[in-house]
Amino acid sequence: MARNWYSEAIDIIQGDHDWKKIVIEIAKKHPKLIVVTKTMVAGSSWQDECRNLRDSQGLVHAVKHCRNVTGMGLKEAKEACEAL
Repeated sequence: MARNWYSEAIDIIQGDHDWKKIVIEIAKKHPKLIVVTKTMVAGSSWQDECRNLRDSQGLVHAVKHCRNVTGMGLKEAKEACEAL
């Protein structure tokens, strides 16, 4: 029988939990998930931030920011920032 992930998530949300600890544990295993979720809530994307940094301060600053936010490796981050 398939798990009903949605129902399980609702049950977790309705419980009394230490959310900071939960987010930290998720971030350790899935840092990109945290970044995407933050972006959805905040309204601006890391791509927009990196593009603005690249245009104003240069590629190096954009790559550093990209790596900090997404957890990408150097090569991935450089290619991502160049493609923006």
